[in-house]
Amino acid sequence: IAINVQLDPERTVTDALPMAGHLDATGAASLLTRYRPGLEMLLAPVTPGEAEKVAAALVGELLAVLRGMFDYVVVDTPPALSEHVLTAMDASDHLVLVTTPDVPVLKNLRITQDMLDLLSYPREIRSVVLNRSDSKLGLTVEDVERVVRCDIAAHVPSSRAVPLSINKGTPITLASPSHPVSQAITRFVEERLAVQAA
Repeated sequence: IAINVQLDPERTVTDALPMAGHLDATGAASLLTRYRPGLEMLLAPVTPGEAEKVAAALVGELLAVLRGMFDYVVVDTPPALSEHVLTAMDASDHLVLVTTPDVPVLKNLRITQDMLDLLSYPREIRSVVLNRSDSKLGLTVEDVERVVRCDIAAHVPSSRAVPLSINKGTPITLASPSHPVSQAITRFVEERLAVQAA
């Protein structure tokens, strides 16, 4: 995330290590980097070695405190279902699974869905978002839904404006709110996430 919005992390989640077990809102606030008014970020460790020092329990503690500080807390996780990711998922009201119309990616999503079923994460708190949904890759939306065995909650179109916005460090939803990609994301948030939180 820091790279995508061109933030130079002064503080990261590893700065929470001395606060483990007694983290409060003041401590959590000291870890945040402001991107713009109303949007604060708790940034990931810069090096893999630092990441290994962060216990899953600390992730849970951080999320519990942050939930009390903000209307919405969005967690961007790596794709693997590690102990840290499962801890974040346990603390979440909704899980957004992003995929693309590529057979290997869809196969991995199907495995993830099966694993989430085994772990008893309810299907009603999961949404599958199809990124680059209009790519001409030989798979229809019906093909995708058949493979992942669920409906697609949102279709985000392809656009070279997305990597351009990332290269500029400004998310497309901020740089161009009327762009079809921005509209698809906004519509998904309003229809699926904002309603659920209300």
